[in-house]
Formats: sequence, structure tokens, C-alpha cells
Amino acid sequence: MSYDVALYRREVQEKHDQNPQESFFEDEANILPFTPEQHQRLHERLLAYGYKEVSRQPSHIEYLLDRGDDPPILAMLFSSTLHLTVSPASSEDVFDIGMTASEFTDDGDFAKYDSQLGDWERIED
Repeated sequence: MSYDVALYRREVQEKHDQNPQESFFEDEANILPFTPEQHQRLHERLLAYGYKEVSRQPSHIEYLLDRGDDPPILAMLFSSTLHLTVSPASSEDVFDIGMTASEFTDDGDFAKYDSQLGDWERIED
């Protein structure tokens, strides 16, 4: 079983909060693209976290984080989302990608969506 979390612009979470329909993510108009600066910051942060760029596709960049004996973590940076995936996923793996995604939201520009839980991470002040 794989585990996947995604980062979107904070405005996507706000739009989803206003319109939490099941089909929300299927409508591309709801998924705002990252600004060039946001995209570059995510790219640089992945590299700083030890991810290696392994492939540039027309639609996205793929990265891998080699973790020795543990399954590698795959990151895919699209124009509007960053997906972090691990397969197979142990509870420690789920924690690792969840924490990484949470740390990427620390500047307030991004929001973390956990598709397995079907909800956004909400930080209470």
C-alpha cells in the first residue's frame, strides 16, 4: 500500500473550504498553479532535504529520497501540486512524509492535503 500527501497553494485550501464537494479536485480551475517563485522554493527545499532530481517530464519533475534499507520517497513537483509518495508504507514512512509536507507549509504559502484522510492539515494556534 502506498501513502500520498500533497501540497497546494494555501488559496486552494481556502477555495475547498468554501466548496467542499467531492469533485473539487477534479476541476482544474480549482487548483491554482504555484507562482514561479513558489515552484522554485519547493524545488530548492526538496534538494536541501536530500532529494535527488531523477527525471524532468513535460508536466513535472521527479525526485527520489534514498533512505537506505527503507523504501525511497518519491516526490513529484507539478505546476500546481507537490506529491510525496512512499510505497509500501509503514507507520514510520507515513510519519516521515507527513512531517516533511508539514514542514514545507511553515511559510504559510502552502497547505497540506492528506488524501488518505480526505482532509487538510490544520494547525491550531
